[in-house]
Amino acid sequence: MVAQLFPKIIQSFADTSSAIICVPSKPTLDVVASACALTLFLEQHNTVVTLVSPQPLNSATYPYIPHVSRIQTISQHTNTPPTKQPPLICSIGCENDKDVLSVLEQYRLSQKIHIIHNENDTKYLAVSDIITHLFISSNATPPKEACTMLLAGIITKTNKLKHPFVGSDLLSRVGWLLSNGADRKKVVQDIYQKKCLTNTRFHGSLLGYTSYDMVQKILWITPPKDIWQANYTPHTLDTLFDALYEHVSSDITIILLVQKENTQTFALFPKTAHLFIPKQTDGFLVQKNDTYVSILFEHSTVGAAQQYILSNLLPNTI
Repeated sequence: MVAQLFPKIIQSFADTSSAIICVPSKPTLDVVASACALTLFLEQHNTVVTLVSPQPLNSATYPYIPHVSRIQTISQHTNTPPTKQPPLICSIGCENDKDVLSVLEQYRLSQKIHIIHNENDTKYLAVSDIITHLFISSNATPPKEACTMLLAGIITKTNKLKHPFVGSDLLSRVGWLLSNGADRKKVVQDIYQKKCLTNTRFHGSLLGYTSYDMVQKILWITPPKDIWQANYTPHTLDTLFDALYEHVSSDITIILLVQKENTQTFALFPKTAHLFIPKQTDGFLVQKNDTYVSILFEHSTVGAAQQYILSNLLPNTI
C-alpha cells in the first residue's frame, strides 16, 4: 500500500519549483544522509531546495556526509524573503519534533510530505531504505553522490547489513544503489569505519567512569554531564553496548547513568538486562528499542536512581 504512493510522491516533487526539507534537532546519520540525497536529486531537476533543522547541526558529527553544512536553522530560514509560490514541505524523521511541526503549520498552502521510519518495520530498515525504494519504484535515477549517501545510511542503520531482518528485498535495493553509482569503498572505508572509530573512542572513554559491583555483577558507568553532552549523538546508542561488551564479560550487566539536568537522571540498559518494569511508572519514562532500554528519571540524582534500580528494577538484588 505504501509503495503505491511512491510514484505520486515523486510526481509531487516534479511539480514543484521549490522545496523545504526539514530534519529534527538531533538527526541520525541515516536521516541526514536521506535529506541530503533527496536534495541532490531535486536540484538535479532544477528545484530550489532549502534544508532546515530547529537547532544548528555540527558538521563534525556527520563528517563524511557531504552538504551537511547547508542545513540552516529554522530561524535563519524564516528571515529569508518568501517565494512567490508556496514551497513543497518534506519532513524526514520529524514525527516527534514539535519545533519542526510548528514550522510546518506556518505553510498552510503548501503540500506536505512526511517521511518517517517505524523502528518496528521489518520491510524497510532505514529512512535511506525508504528513499531508495521511492526512487526505484518511480523509475527515478538519483545522482551517484546521492546513491552513495543512501548506501551509507542503510549500512550504518543496519550495522553493515547485520540486522536480523536484512533480507533479499533490502539487498536488492542495495544492489540497485551500487549499480547506479554508489561508491561502496567510500562508504565502508571513509564513512562507516571512520565513524565507528569515532564512536568506539567515545565508548571506550566511558570506561574511565566505572565502578564494579562484584556481588551483583553490575558495571556502573557514570560519566559527567559535560562529557556525555560533548560526545553524545542518537546513533551512538545503537552500538553502545556492543562496543562496551568488547571490554567486559557478557555475564556482567552494564548500566549507564548520566545526570542530565538538576532533577533528571538518564539511565541506559542493554536490551538483554532482565528488568522488572512496574505497570505504574510515575516519576520515570521508559523507552525500548532493538538494542537498549532507556529510562529517564524525572526527579532523581544519580545516587537515588542507582538505589531505585537496585531495589525495584533488577532481580536478585538488594
